[in-house]
Order: sequence, then C-alpha cells, then structure tokens
Amino acid sequence: MLAIGGCHGALVKNAASDAAPTPDTVTYPDIDAELGEHLFPGEEPAADEISVAIEESLRKQYAPGSARRDAHPKAHGCVKAEIRVLDALPDGLAKGIFIPGKTYQAWIRFSNGSSDPTRADIKRGARGMAIKVLGVPGKKLLRDESDALTQDFIMINHPVFFATDPARYLSFVRDEDSGRFYRKLFIPFALGAKGTLIALETSGTRIANPLQTRYWSMVPYQLGNGPGRQAVKYSARACSATGDTIPKSPARNFLRDAMRNTLQGGDACM
Repeated sequence: MLAIGGCHGALVKNAASDAAPTPDTVTYPDIDAELGEHLFPGEEPAADEISVAIEESLRKQYAPGSARRDAHPKAHGCVKAEIRVLDALPDGLAKGIFIPGKTYQAWIRFSNGSSDPTRADIKRGARGMAIKVLGVPGKKLLRDESDALTQDFIMINHPVFFATDPARYLSFVRDEDSGRFYRKLFIPFALGAKGTLIALETSGTRIANPLQTRYWSMVPYQLGNGPGRQAVKYSARACSATGDTIPKSPARNFLRDAMRNTLQGGDACM
C-alpha cells in the first residue's frame, strides 16, 4: 500500500477520462476572469481539432479493438493507496474533498510518457503519476460520469507543460504524428523557443524509482467555490530524502522492478 501524507490539491474543473473528449459529451468550460482565466483566439475549435488529430493518430497506430492511450500507454505499475488529509489544514485549503483528518482509498498509476508502450525505462522521458481517489461524493462535470464517486489528479515529473497555447500544441501533434521525417524538423518551430526548452527538460530525465520522484500538475485547478475560490497547483514528492540509483545494466522494465522491491519492504509515503 502507498500511503499519501498531507495531500493538498484542488477541485478538478475538467475531470480526466480514458475516453477522448467529443463535442457531444463535453461542454467547453466557462471562463472565470477573477481567477485570471482567458481564452486564446480560436481556442475552442483548436481543442476540437486536437481531439480529432489524436484519434486519427491512434487509428493509424493500432488495429481496431487494441488501441492504447495516446500518451503514457506504458504503466510502470498500479498501486493501492490511502490518502490522508492533514488534521490542521488551513481554512483556505479545506475545500471539496480536502476535509481535515479525512481518509480516502485510491489507486495510483505510474507511467512512461512516451507514446511507445514498448519503450525501455532507461531511455529519457517524462513520467506520470495519476491518482484516482475513491468514495468522493457530489456531482461531477463530465456528463457520462456525473454520478461517479471518483476524482482524478494527473501529474508528471516536470512542473510546466511544454505547449504554451492550443495552436502550438495542435501543430506539435500533427508534426509528431507525421510519417515524414522533415515534418518532425518543424516541431521546434511549432513549440517556439520557450516550449522547445521545456519539452527538452521534460523529455531529458531519467529516474531510478517512480515512488521516489517528484510530480506536479501541469495546469492550475480551481479550489473551492464562491468568493473564496482560488487557482492552485499541486505536487507529490517522497517523504524520505533517500533514494535508489539507476542500475548499471538495467532491465527493460527496471522501474517496475524498483517499485515492486520498494513495496515488498513496506509502505511508501509521499
């Protein structure tokens, strides 16, 4: 069991789902100017085009009935977890599921960010941590999950997302999926200098153990409702400063083995 201590976070404004969003199931979010939100020009149609481009990519990559996720298809492992909210949580953070002293059961999936599900763990790349909290009451925003008793928190091991606006991300998706090598040369131009630097930082890391790595949410989330609401980001990091080292001759799935070895010795804490 992975015990999570002092988990601070937010009410998810757009819940995560394994299914690709479609215009008939997802309503585009309203803008909350008081939280600093605004739409980029052409953002809504760009979001629809991104969804279509990702679907087309998956249809090309996989045979019918066997498709995986477009990103993070390789799991290092799924662990059972217990989330404990701090007893002395400040009033400004005691919103939504964050009831002081409350305990929740959860599942956590640790993953490789590459779109290649066979990618060796020693290769550099982003890593993901997805928390599905169980026993969460209340209406949810996704129409087909409005009565679900779960809430998701999605993070990777870098604090900032590499695409700075929807149009750049759409160009990235199209160039990345292109079968023509020269199109991939345009990716730095699609992302811009800042986005390219962030992408290199995100994809340039190696880790020794998913349970000993720090993760961040990519975007801000709304915490609370009414006048006291605020935009927050959240993070998870190991309680202990000690950690594993990368093996000299690692197996293809050595991160899965590292997690298994850690949890066979007892609970992990983040």
